[in-house]
Amino acid sequence: MSKPQKLHLIRDVLDKLLVDRDNVPLGRVDGIVLLLRGEQTQPRVVQIECGMVTLWRRLSIRWADRTYRIGRRLGLRRQRPVRVDWSKIDNIGRELTLDVLAKHSPLLAGERWLLERVIRHIPGNGMKKET
Repeated sequence: MSKPQKLHLIRDVLDKLLVDRDNVPLGRVDGIVLLLRGEQTQPRVVQIECGMVTLWRRLSIRWADRTYRIGRRLGLRRQRPVRVDWSKIDNIGRELTLDVLAKHSPLLAGERWLLERVIRHIPGNGMKKET
């Protein structure tokens, strides 16, 4: 596990590409979740967040609310950001390497939904027909 002793969260973590152990891209870090225990202790990083609502919230609370409402009208169920435990990060470098497989990751749930509901029905999509 290669995590530096001194880490600048904004520079070294936020907006970095996430990849699984096979270097499959999973998205980008849109937010950081800190744990605050008391006034005498320093905040501790517990999770990272990925998702459009988190990204919009960084820009504007109003845009985040609108994005959420539009998603609900379109019937998107998964509106909450995906949170990944800090302990799942194996390496911090140009990208953050996670100790997960892309195939089973909730980070790609939107892509799997799009594949099953839309892309599969497009002629010439390159997917094999199910028999």
